[in-house]
Amino acid sequence: SALHEQTSIIITSNKGFGDWNELLGDPALTTDF
Repeated sequence: SALHEQTSIIITSNKGFGDWNELLGDPALTTDF
């Protein structure tokens, strides 16, 4: 089974949400947050 089905992942950052596109590199992913 894939990792995302077995565990939780916590992401912490001192960047604002507006900067998360640059940090994660996926606009679709950052809109989920």
